[in-house]
Amino acid sequence: MNYLVDILMPVYNHEQFLEQALQSIVSQKTNFNFRLVVGEDCSTDKSRQIIEKFQKNYPNILVPFFRKKNIGAHQNSKLLFAEMAAKYVAICEGDDYWTDPDKLQKQVDFLESNTEFAMCFTKHITINQLGEVIDNKSNLVRLNRNLNHEDILANNYFIGTASVLIKRETLPQPFPTIYFNAPNGDYLLYSLATKFGDVAFLDFNSAAYRIHDNGIWTSRNSAQKYWAMYKTFLISVNLFKEKKEQLALKQNLSKILQHLTWAYFELPKSEHFKFIIKSFFISLRFGVLKTWLSINSDLINLFFKNKLRAKST
Repeated sequence: MNYLVDILMPVYNHEQFLEQALQSIVSQKTNFNFRLVVGEDCSTDKSRQIIEKFQKNYPNILVPFFRKKNIGAHQNSKLLFAEMAAKYVAICEGDDYWTDPDKLQKQVDFLESNTEFAMCFTKHITINQLGEVIDNKSNLVRLNRNLNHEDILANNYFIGTASVLIKRETLPQPFPTIYFNAPNGDYLLYSLATKFGDVAFLDFNSAAYRIHDNGIWTSRNSAQKYWAMYKTFLISVNLFKEKKEQLALKQNLSKILQHLTWAYFELPKSEHFKFIIKSFFISLRFGVLKTWLSINSDLINLFFKNKLRAKST
């Protein structure tokens, strides 16, 4: 059977949410064939049994890969990406789900008619562990527009991964090895795809992004998230070396450093000086010292005032 779309779904201990995720995909109404490729990473809950039940009911749609041992999120994703074969690729993790049964049809129709675009995305809602909507305006106003390669590189836009559809031909095969070391794989995925076309925004809600205690990203504190963004930045700098790409990445770094300044106040006092020194040398290394000084001048003054106050007492 020929498939026009491959949907990749990494799963690990998603029992609580998995049926909803799977059902939202097998219920898609399309005039083309699609398949759901699931990578189940040796869960300790009943995720595997749920997948087996759906595979039995939807043998022409669901293709499961059951890992013999837990290999971790990055390796699981790597093996899933290696299975891509269709013209288009979508991603939906086992704790998210699609909210529109016509999602795939609408997005495929658009990309088939607008071949200059490498990918498209839509609005999405954010829900909590109980499935309650906590944000139905997750896409900022500035994001409700088409984006180009430099837009993506310069900004850690929160494009809901489950809302995206990508042309497979815009993605490298095999993926660069360092890609799978990136904490922000979605950002890097969009950066790779948009070297070959822009990103189209489609004005409808198609997906739900779930925030819960065991989420890989949402379980981190602010400082951990922004250091993860910096690690992804380091990988991006090695992948995108054209002058305009490097300039866009410097803009991204300036924003990451600004976010790290806010995260400073979440850290124990014993880590404050090390934090300032580390971010200072980062700004020096990548030529954004002026920006760093404008961002951190008040923070540095506060740090030394606190030091003097501590000495006087």
